Amino acid sequence: MMVIDQGKKKMMNKNLKEKINKGVDKVLEDYGDTLKMLSENYSEDCKRAYIRGFFDADGCISKQNKIIITNTNENVIAIIDKFLNELNFRHTVKFKKMEKNKDIYRVFICSKKDVEKFAKTIFSFHTTKIQRFKKLLNHKLT
Repeated sequence: MMVIDQGKKKMMNKNLKEKINKGVDKVLEDYGDTLKMLSENYSEDCKRAYIRGFFDADGCISKQNKIIITNTNENVIAIIDKFLNELNFRHTVKFKKMEKNKDIYRVFICSKKDVEKFAKTIFSFHTTKIQRFKKLLNHKLT
């Protein structure tokens, strides 16, 4: 049986995550315009799935029951913004300049009506977020 030192394991995970993020950033940097162009032909189901993927990975439901999706890539946020507009969600996009880290872009969905619509139409596959949506809607989502 192999034992891995927890400190080394965390460092390996951090290094792997950094390499993956750099790779993804490079693809988005190189192909961001192509992705935007390809997004023109997505069905509504594909648009919802795209948003759901980023929400599950980089999003949250705040204590004030707002939907927040955060990312450091402007192209990703631009596509999410476009899809939310096309799916008729009221939302705002905010930018935060960071001194040492990458700049941050955030998408906010704040109105109760649009948060409930998000819960019902975009949904989530993340267990914690499913529970929050159930509480938010005050009934089971199936």
